[in-house]
Amino acid sequence: MLVSCLSLRSTTTLLSTLKMLTPLLLAFAVLTQSSFTAATSSVTWLQPQRSAIVKLSTPGYPSKEGAGQHAIILKFELSADNKTLLLDGTPFLPLQNYYIPPRISAYHVPDDIKKDAIIAIAESRTAGKESIRGQRLELDYDRLVEGDPTGGPPYYNHKPTLRFRLMGLGSDGADTLLDPQKQDIVQVSMRDQNEGGWSNDAASSYTIDDIELLPAEKVYAELSTSLGDHMGPEADQEKECTRKNWKCPDEGVYEAGSPYRTPYRFIWRKRYDQYGRIGSLRHAFVEQWEISKQKVYNDPRNSALVALGVLLATVLAIVSGLKSRAQRAAAAKEPTKKHWTEKEAEKAARKADKAAQKAEAKEGEKHEQVEDEEEEEEDSEDEDAAWMSEMAAQSGEVQMTVDETSNLIDLMSDEEGDLDAAAAIPADKALSIEPKKKKKNSNKRVAFKAETEE
Repeated sequence: MLVSCLSLRSTTTLLSTLKMLTPLLLAFAVLTQSSFTAATSSVTWLQPQRSAIVKLSTPGYPSKEGAGQHAIILKFELSADNKTLLLDGTPFLPLQNYYIPPRISAYHVPDDIKKDAIIAIAESRTAGKESIRGQRLELDYDRLVEGDPTGGPPYYNHKPTLRFRLMGLGSDGADTLLDPQKQDIVQVSMRDQNEGGWSNDAASSYTIDDIELLPAEKVYAELSTSLGDHMGPEADQEKECTRKNWKCPDEGVYEAGSPYRTPYRFIWRKRYDQYGRIGSLRHAFVEQWEISKQKVYNDPRNSALVALGVLLATVLAIVSGLKSRAQRAAAAKEPTKKHWTEKEAEKAARKADKAAQKAEAKEGEKHEQVEDEEEEEEDSEDEDAAWMSEMAAQSGEVQMTVDETSNLIDLMSDEEGDLDAAAAIPADKALSIEPKKKKKNSNKRVAFKAETEE
């Protein structure tokens, strides 16, 4: 009986101890589970303000063989130069080409994946691969941006915000449409550290201020009132896209007051290919252009013709450039040369005029001098003739008139040096004249002596 009492007392004590330990054990289990299992749609930072892993739950995606709920892994990070937000290594804000939205795929994982496995997947370690289910899933997504840094002018969007929502998943050729109201929205808030310049400046440098997971209902309710033209998922309406429209843009994309608008927000994989929006005129143009280039490159003959054409074009460009350069050089020299010639011609003309004037003046002076000399010579001859007649009369020799004496003097100064005294003396009186042989000099008098023959 004593043994029975002791056993009963021990059992009672053990039960009491278990009752006391149960809450502690449950709390420990909860803490342990929370430390190793990520919550639904969680954010795991890899590097503060630079990179993070988002585990995004996908309610409505069908489970196979009781595999439980599913999720996808998205890695948001800044580029090395801090100018672009990358999604799984693809430029996502701003886009490289707004007409060709990027195709995004993501790892498919269980919704209860642990954080250690998430980090292992991000770091491409083997431990993380064990948690991946099958192949990567192709994503249909809603990309909505507020304050795109390239959306201007004016370029003052220094705090861009990205809102990302899943619309569908594709695997093995099968597409699954998700309920838009049940999907969480990933909101990434960025900030430009170079707020003093333009948002599209080369000096821009971004940080990731925050990454939040928000319910779609709340986000779209705020968007419909604060961002003007931005609308909820009801804006995604399938419209016929034909070549009558250049790019077939989406509705509900544009920011209020922004003249530069992103044409596409709802990115369905079936609507786009490597040439852009299928069915649009732009798509047809780009496709034909690419096909033409491929035909040229793939056909050796066409390639040879293209190479020859490029060579000829290069040669012509070089020749044309050299010719243009020579023409420019000649044109640059001609004005100077022409100006110099005209200047010299003007100088020469002025010199010629001065020389002509001087020559005319000298000629006039010479002519006047000759006339003066002739007049003086005539006067001198008359004086000489008168003097000779007077001297002859005084000496008793043959008297001659002044005219006869002048004629005699003219005969004596003849260029040939001949003397015909008879022409100056009357025929009834013969004279014997002996002229003095002297050199002709118009400035000197001619002396002679006439003797009468008896």
